Amino acid sequence: VVTDQMLLEPGEEVYLLPAKTRYEQDGGGIETTTERRVMFSPELPRHVGEARAEWRILRDLAVATWPDRAANFGCETGHAIREEIARVVPFYEGVQRLEKTGDAIQWGGERLCEGARFGTADGKGHFRPVPLPPIRTALPMKSAMPGSPGAGPDGGAPKLFVVSTRRGKQFNTLLHADVDPLTGAERDAIFIHPEDAAELHLVRGDEVSVVSDVGRMTGRIFPVLIARGNLQVHWPEGNVLIPRGVVDTLGGVPDYNTVVRLEKMAAAPGISPTPA
Repeated sequence: VVTDQMLLEPGEEVYLLPAKTRYEQDGGGIETTTERRVMFSPELPRHVGEARAEWRILRDLAVATWPDRAANFGCETGHAIREEIARVVPFYEGVQRLEKTGDAIQWGGERLCEGARFGTADGKGHFRPVPLPPIRTALPMKSAMPGSPGAGPDGGAPKLFVVSTRRGKQFNTLLHADVDPLTGAERDAIFIHPEDAAELHLVRGDEVSVVSDVGRMTGRIFPVLIARGNLQVHWPEGNVLIPRGVVDTLGGVPDYNTVVRLEKMAAAPGISPTPA
């Protein structure tokens, strides 16, 4: 399946490395559920064209890049990979013995903290406060015109929102489709609390621009019950709004949030604006 994420500007080289599905991985694969169950999925005996197992693509690239180290790499089969997982991740012990449909382990046992005892020296859970990073409250841009939907309710300074890209909620429902079957929202939907929309005299379907200090995207108002003062947009459409290179100092996780304002798009000549 070729997607637009694989294509670059004309004149640039693109390398396509066709991969098998997760169910066709050489030697079978494993998956971990939210119940901490590590389950075995046997290999479907099918081979399409030049497709290789995802892990084999990475391994073959590594071996081709450093042929002098190839003998030390290991992980020649799916079973060998599971053996290494068991050595490197102790609570996955047993994963190396998964061989057929139905085989599974559950790390941590049936219940965690059995008898209200934690895995600490004194058997108690230890909590600590985590300082949250401050939310930026200003945009180094020209303010919205007084009286416009981007301005505050009193016609003064623009109302600012924290926008997030819907990476978690969108992942399993809207990868390449035009409409999310879970929410009914199209790819250009701007999720906003109904009261925030009403305060700015916006209704569902109104076309707006979401503007950050690094970019702008156009979309349509889609009122939903999210926290007031927040917006959500789909990705990758919303990536243009997010500053690059901002990561969590401890975990290195990229920041998928930023501060934005809304600007209502001007109506086309001869067409009346959507009534509030």
